[in-house]
Amino acid sequence: MWNPGWSYTGHEASPSVEYTYSFAANRDAYPYTRTRSLHAAGGYRTSYQILDSLLRERQTQTNGVGGGTVVTDTIYDKLGRAATTYAAHAEPGDPSGALWWEPERSVPTITRALFDNPRPTPC
Repeated sequence: MWNPGWSYTGHEASPSVEYTYSFAANRDAYPYTRTRSLHAAGGYRTSYQILDSLLRERQTQTNGVGGGTVVTDTIYDKLGRAATTYAAHAEPGDPSGALWWEPERSVPTITRALFDNPRPTPC
């Protein structure tokens, strides 16, 4: 995709935004979308949106400032409601389409929603 200000002419091989979708045919990995966005310095910022089996956002991974990966997570309850979210936190390595798992005790901010029938109640 070529945004205004970044024309197709002269940039045929380098769009301003590029999306790549991945689904494992044998269902042994989470599906994900990779997004490459052109930034002001002329390079690309890569991010991953990892989905669960119902194609809801399960985890996001983006490049961290100075290296590493910034990760956010959403975990759903058995009724499909967002029950737990892990705020953005830094992890080592580069972003990828693989789900990053970290013990709960090592994530700095966790938000839990408790539901009272159809409505959420504060924790």
